Amino acid sequence: QDNPYIKEDADGYRLPTLEEWEFVARLTKNQSIGITDRSVMVGSEKWYFVPHNFASGATSANENATKEVAWYEGNSKVDEKERTHNAGSLRANDVGCFDMSGNAYEIVEDWSNPVSKFIKGGSFSAQAIAQSVGMYTGINIEDEARGIGFRLARNIKK
Repeated sequence: QDNPYIKEDADGYRLPTLEEWEFVARLTKNQSIGITDRSVMVGSEKWYFVPHNFASGATSANENATKEVAWYEGNSKVDEKERTHNAGSLRANDVGCFDMSGNAYEIVEDWSNPVSKFIKGGSFSAQAIAQSVGMYTGINIEDEARGIGFRLARNIKK
């Protein structure tokens, strides 16, 4: 499609934008680990954003905290081979989403650059540091790649 756009009044599924994905991956109720000068009200609750170098749902940027929420090269081996694991088998982030970091990279949209697709979230075969919510890279989705999946977003017709 030459001029892609998000049809705001559509009632259907789509890839999340890069910004939507990161917003959901970074939200936390925990003020002690969140960036306190960047917050958002969700209903009557104040939510914060974890730093870019945290895995989604992790309580710090270190590898032990990452291990609790993300499958990566340091904990994904079965019979000496790195592999994906069942979704939801590690702790969810505060929003209730599982595997936003680790297990499989996720394709996201960037409407400012409709030619390219980007991946977020880390993978079972990448290092712990690559599971951080701030990292992303461009990909050609026609290339064969290992460890890439997607998560759906939905517009709800009002």
